[in-house]
Amino acid sequence: MLRNCLKPLFSLLISLFLWTTVSAQNDSINNISSFTLDRLGNCYAIKNGYEIIKMGPDGKVLNSNSRRDLGTPDLIDATDPLRILVFYRDFAYISIYDNRLSKQNDINLRIMNISSPTLIASANDGGIWVFDMETMQLYKIDINLNQSKINIDLRQLLNKSIRPLRMEVSTNFLCLADDHDSYIFDQYGTYSGTLRGIAAAPLYQLNDNILTTGDSLGISQRDLKLVMSEQKQAGNVSSDIVKMQVAGDKIWQLNKKQQLTRREKNP
Repeated sequence: MLRNCLKPLFSLLISLFLWTTVSAQNDSINNISSFTLDRLGNCYAIKNGYEIIKMGPDGKVLNSNSRRDLGTPDLIDATDPLRILVFYRDFAYISIYDNRLSKQNDINLRIMNISSPTLIASANDGGIWVFDMETMQLYKIDINLNQSKINIDLRQLLNKSIRPLRMEVSTNFLCLADDHDSYIFDQYGTYSGTLRGIAAAPLYQLNDNILTTGDSLGISQRDLKLVMSEQKQAGNVSSDIVKMQVAGDKIWQLNKKQQLTRREKNP
């Protein structure tokens, strides 16, 4: 039953990755250090070290913002397509933009006693999740941009120290991934379990309950609500790719030379 339910998703994923080797390159843009996709298929990227650009599913640049006062942004989160989060790790700041990249607000995390934030992600209730490396805690900022009562001491919870490299959030789940494993939480921050051997990878994408991961060794999907749901896929991710995401029939990938490309299925 599980195989039948997920078969359409897996078939689509297989075809998407096969396209990476046979389809023509439709778009490319240089000097990109990081990017992310929203659920509408738009791409947000960091260009030339400080500029934030928004591209539509067709690859055309729609908006940009060239803010420089906080230095180089480290990542963008577009979980909420109407509220874009830009994280400046060195300054411990989160800037909030609308979907046209007009600035709405700034959050100084150090004022909230979060001194060494390394990852952020938008929560489905309008809040923001923040991982702090110094305290090894996962904090929640509420919808009013105040620190909520939710803070999770991962060192105590897991009985070890971890160094997460990726944090992905969906309606039901939050995934933290380091070099070795993935740590799964529900939307309220309750620890659900650990996926052993599922590390942060170039392809690490959470859509609803489905976690898709892929590197040069292969590609797989898991339904986080189901036990023993892993399905291996044909193909892999090129070792030259540092990040890949899929939206519909579009594949966006960033290589080690900081070139972002968008590929799609041939007509």
